[in-house]
Amino acid sequence: IDVIKVEPPGGDPNRVMPRSFAPGSRGKRSIGIDAKTPEGLAIIHRLCATAAAVHHNFRPGVAARLGLDPAALRTLRPGIVTLASSAYGSSGPKALNSGFDMIMQAWCGLEHHGAGEGNEPLWYRSPLVDYAAGTIGTIALLMGLYEQTMSGRAVEAETSLLGAGLFMTQELVRAPNGRFSGAAPMNASQTGFHPAEQLYVAADGWLAICARSDAMAGALAGALGIGDDLGPRSGWDEQTSRRIGAAIQSLSVETALSRLHAAGVWAEACVENGWAAALGD
Repeated sequence: IDVIKVEPPGGDPNRVMPRSFAPGSRGKRSIGIDAKTPEGLAIIHRLCATAAAVHHNFRPGVAARLGLDPAALRTLRPGIVTLASSAYGSSGPKALNSGFDMIMQAWCGLEHHGAGEGNEPLWYRSPLVDYAAGTIGTIALLMGLYEQTMSGRAVEAETSLLGAGLFMTQELVRAPNGRFSGAAPMNASQTGFHPAEQLYVAADGWLAICARSDAMAGALAGALGIGDDLGPRSGWDEQTSRRIGAAIQSLSVETALSRLHAAGVWAEACVENGWAAALGD
């Protein structure tokens, strides 16, 4: 697969973030083109004429103005697959607006959703909506290429930050009895949503624990020496969380992890600088 990325003459603004830009650009070729000039646009058209698929993130209307909309591209290559990514979609009162991950987190309710019960909104620093939109767009593009291969039809796909943001709020959970409910909310301390799936502070740092079954929850209680009187996992509450927290607080992260891992409980230390830690691990 040959991926050619067209960047403006000054380069993709994301180049200032090498840690994310480098892996996202691995294996791609890139070329700087000024699409606002007739010469630059002609080069882009030549590239599209030999492409199996074309993706852009122009605002609605810009692609048509440049002759890069699906109808125009199919005059260059009839079976071409296209993907258009926008902020708010291709129609509606906000269609011409630009978008930004933090703003879309707010507009879709994610900043309240992830703040914890009773807390003020919280912006999660990692651009989750951006990543989700990219992932959903990739799936759409691959589906389009598959359809084109199987039937020969040209496929026109769309994705948006709005669509990705709303997709991330669709946390519908089905219980064993068949009933549906929303996902459990984050607790007020922003450490988790259940005592068995939570962050806890030890004597010299933080660790994350995830005990997803009754058996593992029992192993967690046993590893921390707080007995098996906590009852089934489904009945654990804030008091349970405090008991687990008190047991962990007296231990070092290393000791706590050693005991939990020996008991078969999923747990890891909360690393402050993941890049540096990964390089030395």
